[in-house]
Amino acid sequence: MENNNQNKLTKWLNKLQQESWQLELVISGFSIFLILGAWQELKGYSKDIAVASQGLDAGDSLLSVAYGITIGACLFILINLVLHVLLRGIWISTIGLRYVSGDIDFDSLKLSPAFDRLLRRKVGSFDQYILQLENLCSVVFAFTFLIVFMFLAVGLYFGFFVFVINVLVDPLEGVCSEGLFDVIEKTVAIVLLVGGLLYFVDFLTLGFLKKVKWLSHIYLPFYRLFSLVTLSFLYRPIYYNLIDNKFGRWVGFLLVPYVAVVGFLLSEKIHSHVWYPDKPGRTALLNSHYDEQRTEKTLITTGSIPSKFVENGFLELFLAYIPKQDNRSLEKLCPDFKPFFEPGFETDLEFRFNGETPPPRTNAPDTALACFSQLYEIRIGDSLFLDNKYRFHRHTNYSEYGLVTILDVGYLPRGEHLLDVKKLGRKIADGQLRDTVVSFFQIPFWKE
Repeated sequence: MENNNQNKLTKWLNKLQQESWQLELVISGFSIFLILGAWQELKGYSKDIAVASQGLDAGDSLLSVAYGITIGACLFILINLVLHVLLRGIWISTIGLRYVSGDIDFDSLKLSPAFDRLLRRKVGSFDQYILQLENLCSVVFAFTFLIVFMFLAVGLYFGFFVFVINVLVDPLEGVCSEGLFDVIEKTVAIVLLVGGLLYFVDFLTLGFLKKVKWLSHIYLPFYRLFSLVTLSFLYRPIYYNLIDNKFGRWVGFLLVPYVAVVGFLLSEKIHSHVWYPDKPGRTALLNSHYDEQRTEKTLITTGSIPSKFVENGFLELFLAYIPKQDNRSLEKLCPDFKPFFEPGFETDLEFRFNGETPPPRTNAPDTALACFSQLYEIRIGDSLFLDNKYRFHRHTNYSEYGLVTILDVGYLPRGEHLLDVKKLGRKIADGQLRDTVVSFFQIPFWKE
């Protein structure tokens, strides 16, 4: 009975193999259509991630890596599936051509003996060419999803590394002595880095470390751990089925070079305007500084004014709140103030066992605004603006967090002026990192 079931399964799989090209084309075409349709939406999420994670050290890295992996995976799926469709198109055309003219008839070509021998050896049978195309198409299709799983594995490894260091190790800082904590943190980091490197090398070398007997006992615990972390059960059968034959091993060795070459080609740029600086700095007139000229969904990372031309004598200035830079300065300026939230992820679900609701904090926003106002130093030319009235504001551009203030510039003469904003930050002085006022941004504008 078991043999009969096995025979039925084998016959069914053999039949599917012969007809799999139809499923491959359907899936490839449908996937290409979906990815092209979702590409712009995916690119737009980069701004959401940037705004949401500005104050998260580990969270920013995790979200950015997750987003980068998603974009990279979609890009390689698109490239590979387009290549797969093209190869399948060539394969179908060769089958149609074979139906019309059969195999290659070298005798009818009446070539010279030298070229006849060369082409018979190099070109070979047309049937063999069709079979090679069939194998290549099937491998490229499977290769596509193996690349996706490779991206997924890298992301999961990075997430696991950050989770262990930030969630499991960092809380020990308040429990252990400083020396012991440094030893624990460095040891855990080295173990994770070495284990991840061994796992990655073993993957790239198609299982070379598993073949070395004296190393296998050392490598086995790392292999078990990172196999679990990277969810290798999803791609392990594809991986080993791909590398158990000569052609598959050849494709497997090309995995990383292929990803590297595609990434390199996509990052290539053509330089023709060689006298134009890559970073003009203060000599540039940036569209991102003016609300009326900013391109759609360009994130405000410093400050912004409505227009480069000021007509009514009042200049509206938006100052972006950059948590990674500003939180530390705010804590020093107002050490007794308790922030409204803890940095990190949270849920809207609340669990209370005593039924008591914490009292509202009535004056906290005013206190926070007073702390923020001490961060900035605003100048236009030689004029220093004091006692500016700030308000919390979410910019209409992309809901960036920040402050807004209105500057009275009616006294300025007609012509060009430079808005210079500095804020409390840190910079290296005398070989040490010190708290001081640093340049934030400059925006030129014209008074009418």
